Amino acid sequence: MKKFSKFLGLAIISLMMVTFVFTGCSKEVAVWGTNYEEACKKAESTGTNVFLFFSNLESDPISQQLNQLFAEPKFQSKVGKYYQLVNIDFPATEGAMDYDQMVANYELANNFAVQAVPTIILCTPEGWVIGAVYGDQMFNPITEENPTPVVNEGKVLKELAAFNKNGKNLISLKKELETKEGIERLATIDKMADNLDTSYRYLLRDLLAEIPELDPENTTGLNTKYKMNFAYEQALDEFAKGNVQGAIEIFVETAQTEGIPAIDAQEAYQTAAYLAANSGASDELIVAYLEKAIEAMPDSDAVPGIKQTIEMIMSSVEASETESNEVEDAE
Repeated sequence: MKKFSKFLGLAIISLMMVTFVFTGCSKEVAVWGTNYEEACKKAESTGTNVFLFFSNLESDPISQQLNQLFAEPKFQSKVGKYYQLVNIDFPATEGAMDYDQMVANYELANNFAVQAVPTIILCTPEGWVIGAVYGDQMFNPITEENPTPVVNEGKVLKELAAFNKNGKNLISLKKELETKEGIERLATIDKMADNLDTSYRYLLRDLLAEIPELDPENTTGLNTKYKMNFAYEQALDEFAKGNVQGAIEIFVETAQTEGIPAIDAQEAYQTAAYLAANSGASDELIVAYLEKAIEAMPDSDAVPGIKQTIEMIMSSVEASETESNEVEDAE
């Protein structure tokens, strides 16, 4: 019995040691939810941010490959641990998801301007976008030899991890903002905006609204820096009234504002051109706005696309004139 007890004791000790080793080396498993509001509440209480994975896990190969990547420990250690993880899925089969949940998913996708799945949005609990990853940022280049998209796991993790610093900065800046009052808040708000994706600044409505309120004389210069954001707000109001021309004028005026960043001036003229085109304005006016957009920032990445649009408009005009002349000659 003593001999048995001795071996039993050694076995228990060995088992304890094995358990200790495996427990100490275990990897934290990523936990995914499906409710955005709940994730935001948890992120707020834990000092983290929110990871939104918009997918079609039922039939989209890239969504499925990403889902496998997100189940791996390397994702959790490099990215996942900084976020509350939420999968916003869009199954292809009708009735595969509760109707109310599907509606909520579409509303959320619309809020973040998601145009295709898969798309990844990293945001704060307030819904301010830190960064986004989508399209060819996710997979290897498609070639004749490799026509099927394949997720590049290293590239995806690198793209996502690149936002870690900004996410941490925002958590600290939000705490800093709580200690500020009056116009002193604006420097912190500006830093927060600089850590967020500029493509989604329309979501910063409430945050940026403090700038003109606290600094109506523009002593900080921030009214100029964020004038494009204010222009969208004002233009939406005019649009709601049915005053499209008023919305166009707001963007033209914004583009001509002294000191406005060149990229904003270019965007303002482009937006004016877009609104003009959709309001039945003349081709000459639309082209004029687009040419001013090029002048505002000739070396921007948007210029080739703007030039292509101008060429398409001019080609259409020439074709119409030729057809008109042919009709007159026939008569």
